[in-house]
Amino acid sequence: APDPDKFDILFVGAASMRKGTPTLLQAFAKVQHPHKRLILIGAVLPEVREMVRNAAEGTDVEVMGIQPKSVLRKVMSHSHVLVLPSVEDGFGLVMAEAMACGCPVVASDHTGARDLFEHGKEGLIVEASNVDALAEALQLLADDPARRQSMAEYSLERVYDLGGWSNYAEIILGGLDRLQEVRQPVAR
Repeated sequence: APDPDKFDILFVGAASMRKGTPTLLQAFAKVQHPHKRLILIGAVLPEVREMVRNAAEGTDVEVMGIQPKSVLRKVMSHSHVLVLPSVEDGFGLVMAEAMACGCPVVASDHTGARDLFEHGKEGLIVEASNVDALAEALQLLADDPARRQSMAEYSLERVYDLGGWSNYAEIILGGLDRLQEVRQPVAR
């Protein structure tokens, strides 16, 4: 379980303009917690490298680079929240991975989060590129450990209810079968 005396915020992905790294760094700077930490896992693209380097000069930003799934799973399990502030993103699978580790999510409305979880239940959804909204969401979770715990529990339930990849495949294949039945020409 995450350390109750700390507030660890995790970002997983390519740190970039597209993934909302500037918004994340600005929002993180606004969060008030005596033991906050931002952990960045993944590549840091040249477009934000200097910005990330400057943020990491302080003691509360840790850049871990690309990590294997075994390390990622452990870090997700020990983090208080995963944040995905993307400006543009098809669907951030990392959100479901974090939820499977009992880590609530704060994501922008450009990540597919609405298709995965309910705002306020398993996590929080904020407007993309809105530094203040992201900072407020993170501050809310920093200030309310009971809410974080509730979201962590609901996250695990939600991922369990999804049924995993085999269930997903069954749903897709069933849908394709029904589509094919509809398209079959009617015999006369």
